[in-house]
Amino acid sequence: MSVLFVIGSLGTLLGGHLADNIGSIKVIRLTFCILPFLILALSLTRNVLIGTLLLLPIGFLIFLPYSAIVILGQCYLPNNMGFASGATLGLAISIRGIATPFLVTLGMPQA
Repeated sequence: MSVLFVIGSLGTLLGGHLADNIGSIKVIRLTFCILPFLILALSLTRNVLIGTLLLLPIGFLIFLPYSAIVILGQCYLPNNMGFASGATLGLAISIRGIATPFLVTLGMPQA
């Protein structure tokens, strides 16, 4: 977990820098286009070493769009920046936490 969050903090910092240089929407699109392929590769691998190495770019890319999402939310609601930050990250994380058990249940094979 420590490695994940160190990699994630680097991803957040780089994501903010990229959002300033190339734009928030491009950073979000780029991340969400690359990430599914890495997760698919992780789910298909049988080698523990390769799986562990794939966790590094996955962790990096999971945290990369966070700062771009906050910047984009603050641009959409410039008079309520605190609300925009809370809505973009807080609501997204809450919905993900609620949806995870349902998605896991759907993905499990039935005996």
